[in-house]
Amino acid sequence: MKFFWELIPRSLIKNKKRTIFISISIMLASMLITSLNLTLSNYKAQKIENAKNQGGGHYYASCFEAGNPKSIETLKKEPSIDKFGTSIIMGYAEIADDFKIELSGYDSVDTELLDFKLEEGRYPKEDSEIALEKWTLDKYEVKPKIGDKIKLSYIFNYTTLQQN
Repeated sequence: MKFFWELIPRSLIKNKKRTIFISISIMLASMLITSLNLTLSNYKAQKIENAKNQGGGHYYASCFEAGNPKSIETLKKEPSIDKFGTSIIMGYAEIADDFKIELSGYDSVDTELLDFKLEEGRYPKEDSEIALEKWTLDKYEVKPKIGDKIKLSYIFNYTTLQQN
């Protein structure tokens, strides 16, 4: 047994150049594999982030459901879903000649999921309040300010939900 343990150091001492070359090759190969793995994981993460940004916000899925509220409750309980928000398209309002805006209702989770950015004021809290995009204010003859009352002629979009 003593003879066996003497062979390894003797072999390393005899073949110094080959031993150094092999050890450097192993280190470089492991560094190359590690750097490629890091580059690939960063590339995948960047592609996912770009897809989220191009989709309009940081959300994974949207689901249209009209007719069966039980399926919405089932979707809320899904373990793979972290956050769940609900929204509804209420109808359309005509703000000027040939300009219509969509009237939608969102819950507080949707403002985070859909990445809304509020420039001034606060989010609507009561039924008679709305938040308008900045470009819509330019379409009015008299430019409204935050808190002003405005009249909208709107078409309500009736959707019926039936429970089975």
